[in-house]
Amino acid sequence: GSSSRRGLGRAASARKADTDVACSRGAAACGVPEVAVPSSEAIAKRSAAAIKCNEAIDGAAQEGNAEKAGQLLLDFERAGGKADHRHYNSVIRAHAKCGNPVMAERWLRRMVNRGVPRTLGSYNMLL
Repeated sequence: GSSSRRGLGRAASARKADTDVACSRGAAACGVPEVAVPSSEAIAKRSAAAIKCNEAIDGAAQEGNAEKAGQLLLDFERAGGKADHRHYNSVIRAHAKCGNPVMAERWLRRMVNRGVPRTLGSYNMLL
């Protein structure tokens, strides 16, 4: 019943705590300073920043300002943001719509080089 579910919850919490400790030890062994595990509030703030940035990039792209869209993405990454396929696809689409397929392909290559998973849309915009 419910007592067995509580036991499972405690076991999962214990496994997570063990994993967190192991990760901290591994990082310390590599000379990496120990970093606190981000709270759900910090993760939510980062997610909100990524969404807001994507909205700004998409807005610039829809205005036909491909250069601004690209600059916003670069600024986001330089500030430590982790861009995903939506960020890149907006910039690729902007360059493609502005008649600059060379720049659209450059952004696709940057996306690949940064390890961001491509989508079918990433390629369709180049056609």
